[in-house]
Amino acid sequence: MGISYVGPAPSDPTDLTPKSYVDGVVSTTKNTYTAVSSTSNTVATGSKTFAITGVGGTPNFVVGQLLRVYNTSTPATYVQGLVTAASTTSVTINATEVVGSGTVATWTLVIAGVTGTQGSTGTTLTNTSTSATSVAVGTGSKTFAITGVGGTPSYAVGQVVRAYNTGVPTNYMQGLVTAASTSSLTINVTDIGGSGTIAAWTLVVSAVGVQGATGPANTLTIGTVTTGTPGGAAAASVTGTAPNQSLNLTLPAGANGTNATTYTLTATSTTTNGILIGSVTFAITGVGGVPNFTVGQLVRAYDNTLPGNYVQGLVTASTATSLTINATETGGSGTSSSWTIAPSGATNTRVYLLGPNDPDPTASAGSPSGFYFRMTS
Repeated sequence: MGISYVGPAPSDPTDLTPKSYVDGVVSTTKNTYTAVSSTSNTVATGSKTFAITGVGGTPNFVVGQLLRVYNTSTPATYVQGLVTAASTTSVTINATEVVGSGTVATWTLVIAGVTGTQGSTGTTLTNTSTSATSVAVGTGSKTFAITGVGGTPSYAVGQVVRAYNTGVPTNYMQGLVTAASTSSLTINVTDIGGSGTIAAWTLVVSAVGVQGATGPANTLTIGTVTTGTPGGAAAASVTGTAPNQSLNLTLPAGANGTNATTYTLTATSTTTNGILIGSVTFAITGVGGVPNFTVGQLVRAYDNTLPGNYVQGLVTASTATSLTINATETGGSGTSSSWTIAPSGATNTRVYLLGPNDPDPTASAGSPSGFYFRMTS
């Protein structure tokens, strides 16, 4: 703020006695180093001129000041440089530093600090170190004199650290840090691998935590079993929270099978055949299914009206529509064209005993089959 006195000059400038000047006037001017501008300018280096309005006072920028002019709505977009010309309504800067891009017409102008010199490089810390301390692989407290790899060792109490044999990494010890400095590290080893006494160690912060306590054994029971659609995919899911969980299954139904063929060992025939010994062929139709006689099977074909009229013998040829048997036994006589054919049990062979004077029964037709024996005197 500037203050100026307007009035009669004092007669004695060294006289500090209060005086009263009726016609004296004191005027004040409030200066500011913040201004706004609606001048449209591109974000780029070089000379930039802005028509300005002070914020809270009269702009009072001076040549040589470092000024930052930033986008009022996006302060990260700005131009910055030294003032080359200034008045209460206008300021020109030589922009040497810019951030962002575009053309902006809403600016805020403020005094910018000069960038200071770069500070000294900080300490580089590391979580990897080596040790030549001779230590036996085993559990318990282990202390190592350490040297950082690429920086100053920086371990913290509570970290999980693995110390492994530099030449044979499978020989290691791992545990929580209990004491740490830039030259020494102590860990409480709870996990080891390998054996021996080693004096070449590499120590690193481990990504593997300390092994926790063994949890309870899980119990898995069968939950729901659902029949899925035929041809669908099987599915399984586990529900519940360990250690008590259920296995739920969806099992697809099997596809519908083709109709099975029904076979039968009973057939009918309208083939006209005589009651005779020898080969007899019938055209057949199955009863309740497809005929399924086999060669060598003993079958009987009998008249449906007079079942006592029959031929019986072994099958010599068979299809689903035809049957041939070698008739070795008959009953009755004549011919028939209405037959039923079915498996037959073996027929008992009869034995006949003839007296010395009985006629020979085999000499006449229709005699019972069997064995005949004649007694002699």
